[in-house]
Amino acid sequence: MTYKNQQLYFYIHPNEMDVILDKISLMGAVIYAPHSKSNIPTTADIESDATFYITYPEFSEIINMRRAGNNGYFIDDTTSPVIELNKSFLRGNCLSRGRIYFRNGFDGREAFVSYPQELGELYKKIIKELKENFLTKEKIYLGYISKDSKVLLNSGGTLSQF
Repeated sequence: MTYKNQQLYFYIHPNEMDVILDKISLMGAVIYAPHSKSNIPTTADIESDATFYITYPEFSEIINMRRAGNNGYFIDDTTSPVIELNKSFLRGNCLSRGRIYFRNGFDGREAFVSYPQELGELYKKIIKELKENFLTKEKIYLGYISKDSKVLLNSGGTLSQF
């Protein structure tokens, strides 16, 4: 089965993110920070990183790292077999929208380069876990929202797309 590029927008309260990332790790995935001091990906810091890159350990060697001057290296998410997760941020009483994004490959110099099918299957597992155990689809909020995010809204909080 070929997987298409897909994404899911959500509002997940920061209190819930560590549990979600633990569930993803239990699926056998590794979670990388977007940056590294060397050309080898490093494990994400759940508290300080805003973006996470998720993949299976066996694909770690084919992740492309790009040099960024004196700032070290960054994962090139356009040519690396990773699932991008941008977490929601709480600024005061306003929760920003997060996103999980899967890309099935990229346009190489000579042809389309597909990522391993297992990466698409991992994305599907993550989405299934989120929808079954963390998120509900609410038309009033124009997307998926977590339980703690609803509590924030009911206590006077707001949502932001950015």
